[in-house]
Amino acid sequence: MKKFFSLKNTSLMTKIVLSNIICVMLLIVCISFLSVYLFSKITNENENFRQYVSEKTSSSIISTISDINSISILIVSDSHILNYLTSDNISDNIRLYNYAKDSLNKFYFQNNFISDIYIETESGKTLHCDTAKSAFFTSEELENMNNSIGGWFWSSRSTGQTAMYRVIRDSPNDYAKVAYLKIVINPDAFLKVFHNNLLSGIEGFAFLMRLIAL
Repeated sequence: MKKFFSLKNTSLMTKIVLSNIICVMLLIVCISFLSVYLFSKITNENENFRQYVSEKTSSSIISTISDINSISILIVSDSHILNYLTSDNISDNIRLYNYAKDSLNKFYFQNNFISDIYIETESGKTLHCDTAKSAFFTSEELENMNNSIGGWFWSSRSTGQTAMYRVIRDSPNDYAKVAYLKIVINPDAFLKVFHNNLLSGIEGFAFLMRLIAL
């Protein structure tokens, strides 16, 4: 008659080896389950973190765009700027220019996301903050402004700039067209926002382009 395997008939060394094998197997199973759990948790937390970063960055950019839009509205309604742009009084031109330039500089230094502000009338009268750089309107920019209502953001391939544009109108004079306004966006300031929110430069730039395109 065959005898069944029994720990009673085994040596102490065999019992120790078997018990160690069982312990190791249980440990491997526990580690496997723990690894799966931790991997799943880390993946979920990483996804939640990226969503948080995206939402935080989106909120920051939308707030900044809103601020620039508000500044553009203040510029087109500023009395000193309008007086200079609409005046034909040559003898008073320097005084009006200085008042208008002071007002424009105030808006320029109000927001570090603005790298330049440029205004030009159809007759060629200009106001420009960053005079160290050349500024002009392309035919494409002028065409888009003439066909637009209100303010809008647009990225120009010919100038490589992203800016906010508006047509300045004279409300007392039947909203006649007075001049064109361009508020140039500072890309370094936007990239700093992305960097602070742990987005790479490429991710950040793509993210900004998606926002502006909305």
